[in-house]
Amino acid sequence: FSFAGAEDADVVVFLGRPGNLVTLEDSLEAPDIRLAPSVGRGAVALASDGSAALFDAYTFEFTPLPAFPGTPPSGESGAFEGDDAGNVTSISWSAEGVVASRLVLERGEWEQAFAPGRGRPGAAWWADHSTARGWLVGGGEQTDVLELEFAADAPLAFRAGIRSLDTPRRGAALHGRADGGEDSLFAVGGDDADAP
Repeated sequence: FSFAGAEDADVVVFLGRPGNLVTLEDSLEAPDIRLAPSVGRGAVALASDGSAALFDAYTFEFTPLPAFPGTPPSGESGAFEGDDAGNVTSISWSAEGVVASRLVLERGEWEQAFAPGRGRPGAAWWADHSTARGWLVGGGEQTDVLELEFAADAPLAFRAGIRSLDTPRRGAALHGRADGGEDSLFAVGGDDADAP
């Protein structure tokens, strides 16, 4: 194998499937660190104490970022998503309520949006990265569906009441189809053994 005209040049080619081969010698194995892709930059690491850093995909260096406003959610009560402009959004749901926090890297600041209604412990989340939209269903005693658009050019806001569930389906798994919108969503399982 050689590139055309490069038989005598010192060319190194790295081919690898994501997650299988990496050129980074160190690893991030701390259980309290969450990562979200930052398109064109690398990844944003968010620690449980609220500290954040940008991992540069080209230099393999960490650059400190503004601290998270409040306490970041755990993996069981939150999600961490990236958008097409390199920003990242943390979505948390708990008994206290639902909040989205977006780090806008160009401005170096966090912005927040709060969902209407009561808390949603045990809710289910699914994100369609092709449209930068996500849905939070059920949880707590809630049976409605919340939609969050986390695209860089969209205002950070929840849209409520787009669908209803038969039960709160706490602990369910949510699935959907890329570009399918809310019409493609389906929840599986949950803590109600009588739910279909």
